[in-house]
Amino acid sequence: ILLTSLTTFVGIMPMVLETDMQARFLIPMAVSLGFGILFATFITLLLVPLNYLVLEEEVRNNPDLLPLRRDHLSFVSNFAFPVLCKTKELRGKYIEQFSGDGVEIRPIIAGNMQRQPFYAKYVGEKYDLKGAEFLHECGFYFGNYPELTGTDLDMLKSCLRKY
Repeated sequence: ILLTSLTTFVGIMPMVLETDMQARFLIPMAVSLGFGILFATFITLLLVPLNYLVLEEEVRNNPDLLPLRRDHLSFVSNFAFPVLCKTKELRGKYIEQFSGDGVEIRPIIAGNMQRQPFYAKYVGEKYDLKGAEFLHECGFYFGNYPELTGTDLDMLKSCLRKY
């Protein structure tokens, strides 16, 4: 991300520094594009991961939720925040809380794939997958994106607090 953004910015600089009269109308566009890319890169690489860490701390402080271990991962995609409840009933309560506050939530895709219609149609074999079943029944996620305001983060943190 950083390399692509910097090379794009450097590639636009000749247009920004152009002194020819015919290029004058392109200079404002080039400045907007170049500095917009730098700003978006800063937001993507700093702000979104910070949001993730703030929300992760809230999960650690809630005994209803299971914090996710990520020490074995070299990369974490922080554009979605996974929530794993200890029970199916708690998941229902937290989904109700998030939905009541207008937060769009989704099931964790890595749940039990055997429950998907395509699996029954093309594979058909069933296996006892307790971990996958647990993820399917007790997990969900919501989005984490650069436009989250302080108020949005406070609301998400309140949704993650114990009932």
